[in-house]
Amino acid sequence: MVDDPSTDSVVSWSGNGKSFIVWNESEFCRDVLPRFSHYKEMAPFIRRLGNMGFKKIESSDQWEYGSDNFLRGHPEPNLPPDAVRARLKELALASKKGQADPSFYR
Repeated sequence: MVDDPSTDSVVSWSGNGKSFIVWNESEFCRDVLPRFSHYKEMAPFIRRLGNMGFKKIESSDQWEYGSDNFLRGHPEPNLPPDAVRARLKELALASKKGQADPSFYR
């Protein structure tokens, strides 16, 4: 999702490549999020990020989130076992509904 150049005006990598920034929340929720997950609102997506070890970058005025294991060029963070199970469950649910882009989970 963050690596897709067509969404850079909505969500993109931060300058240091250690976090991502949601530039336009409404477009993100309406156009980007449903392509990659079953979420359509920011709050559940943020909870999911927290379960995966992401934290809001407090020094940012934007919706910026990062994790120690999330780096540009290495889009698959090293997730704890609970997060892996939750991610697989999310994939199954989104696939069942025909909403998720399977390439997001590779």
